[in-house]
Amino acid sequence: MSNMKELQPYEEAYQRLGNQRQAEAEWHRVMRDDAMRSFLGKGFPTTRDESWKYTDLSAIAGARFIMEPTTSRVVFDGTEVPKNSMDAYFMFFANGWFRAELSDLPEGIRGMILSEIRSGDRFRTTLDELNVFTKDSLEDLNFALGMDGIFIDAPPGVCLEKPIYIVHRSDCHEGLCQPKTIMRLGKNAQAVLIEDFRGVDGKMCFTNSFAGVVLEEGASLEHYKLQHESRGSFHIATFKAVQKEKSVLNSISFALGAKLARQTAMIALNGQRSECSLSGLVLGAEHQTLDHVTRVVHAVPDCKSDQRFKGILGGHSRGVFTGRVLVQRDAQKTDARQTNRNLLLSETARADSRPQLEILADDVKCTHGATVGQLDEDAIFYLRSRGIGQKTARRILASGFAQEIVDSIRHEKFRIFINDMTQKRFLDLEATA
Repeated sequence: MSNMKELQPYEEAYQRLGNQRQAEAEWHRVMRDDAMRSFLGKGFPTTRDESWKYTDLSAIAGARFIMEPTTSRVVFDGTEVPKNSMDAYFMFFANGWFRAELSDLPEGIRGMILSEIRSGDRFRTTLDELNVFTKDSLEDLNFALGMDGIFIDAPPGVCLEKPIYIVHRSDCHEGLCQPKTIMRLGKNAQAVLIEDFRGVDGKMCFTNSFAGVVLEEGASLEHYKLQHESRGSFHIATFKAVQKEKSVLNSISFALGAKLARQTAMIALNGQRSECSLSGLVLGAEHQTLDHVTRVVHAVPDCKSDQRFKGILGGHSRGVFTGRVLVQRDAQKTDARQTNRNLLLSETARADSRPQLEILADDVKCTHGATVGQLDEDAIFYLRSRGIGQKTARRILASGFAQEIVDSIRHEKFRIFINDMTQKRFLDLEATA
């Protein structure tokens, strides 16, 4: 548990939000009060907590961040994001605050800015359904102090032709950014949601984000998360999804930036014949720590889940994967797979992998596995014998290792965007290998 001196700035910041909280619906205000009490009671996680064993947050707990709304000097003109190359509905957040004047919602989609919500039964119902998982202290902090975000409500049968592309940009040094994205897809609705977190070199920020999705019967969501914040920043993110009958979720996370980053994905398969696929790619260099945590709960029969995570680590970087699949007693005919593979490009890089299965049913098909290794010297020799230099050969092999995750992006233009970005990133890895 963190000491009270570390928590005092957060308690004081919450008290300063009193007037804004009074303008909210009573249930929303009560939810924030409960979340703040929970955060103050638990404090920041430490390495003594089993789920945070390999990820040390002491640098965050001991820092003092700017918690009041901060302005951004950026002018979003499409030069920093693929606005000119990708046809999408773009929404922009600057330092955790929604920029409505720069954003657009697709026709037929109901959207509510969280800072302006006074009521909203569907919003409240969605949050209640996402409470199937308990909150950790950082999620509590987001719900207590995170004052802005967006609720996207897609009616039944809506099939969005373009992705919803949400850009989160942080350029306030020592700023605390806590945005939320809440989404509900009605029966048989289809959408693509892209979250793009980016920072500014030389700026140290702390992003603590939350995204939650409820998929009604037959709904389908493609979810992509790109994290490339500045190398001095901290990034903690939670993604939760509740799936109903015959719903389909495909979620892929790309972790490239930040000094320390942790992405947690928690999925509840609550409807029969629902399916989820979770994938991730970590590209670590220098002294980065990049952590992925997953928890998939099979609560009913006839559901499928597939997890594929890969890490490529150079320099003194560290990759962490903790994946858990829980098959409850009634979840017969479950098909669950989980793999984590890591490639170390230097002797000082490190990977920690903990795939876990907890199976309470008896008619299931479940597998898991993990590997940690280095580049194949025979393959390097083969490429060099064809006139390819040592560094180029290593880059070709590392790129091939990552390509499975990149190629699983179904949206073509975003796949091209990510492929270009990862190829550039391999040059950094090559320099620190």
